Amino acid sequence: MARKFFSWLNNYSALEIAIVIAISIGICIAAVLIVGIKNEQYSTVYIYPESYQNYPESPTISFVYGIHSYETERTSYNVNFFMNSRLIDTKKIDLNPGEKYEEKKIVELPSDLIYPVKIKIIGTTPHSTNEVHYWVRTKPSSTG
Repeated sequence: MARKFFSWLNNYSALEIAIVIAISIGICIAAVLIVGIKNEQYSTVYIYPESYQNYPESPTISFVYGIHSYETERTSYNVNFFMNSRLIDTKKIDLNPGEKYEEKKIVELPSDLIYPVKIKIIGTTPHSTNEVHYWVRTKPSSTG
């Protein structure tokens, strides 16, 4: 067997052999990447930009947020809502692969906040942590 292989090598130039080896390695790398991508686990946490105001007119703000699961199994999400570093709410959500959860969140801005205020959502799974935020830039008028 080895003798046939070496006689085959003698019939081709070094360039042709290098091309065959490079193509073989490329096919192996592509196969590994394709299998890896199919098994990738991740999720997205998002806020619809048109659902909030950076300069609200009243101390009550609202926004629509969502989570889209691209995990490979049913996943639990711990969702934390913050105003700057102040935790204002928590929620637990369970999603199947490919499933999406969206909700409108309404929040009252306390009078003692320092502006600008970072409204932040952190979604945590057993595999990762995702964050999304937006800013409330000025204190709304109290007559709103």
